[in-house]
Amino acid sequence: MKKVISRKRFLHTAAQVAAVIADKTVENAIRNGISEHYDSVSGMPPGIPDYCMSSSIETMMLDGLTKKYQLKLKK
Repeated sequence: MKKVISRKRFLHTAAQVAAVIADKTVENAIRNGISEHYDSVSGMPPGIPDYCMSSSIETMMLDGLTKKYQLKLKK
């Protein structure tokens, strides 16, 4: 049985919640640039060059973990 997170009258599966989090991570990277860490309040990166998580964000999109953002390899 899948775990269900309830919010008032809406029910969400763990996969749906994970997709929302993954989409917000991609949105933040598009808006503020890609960084290993983000300020929890502003969402801005700390400004450390050459230390980023671009491969993790790319993998989330390639593996279909995001709902809003899709990335596919060319054949």
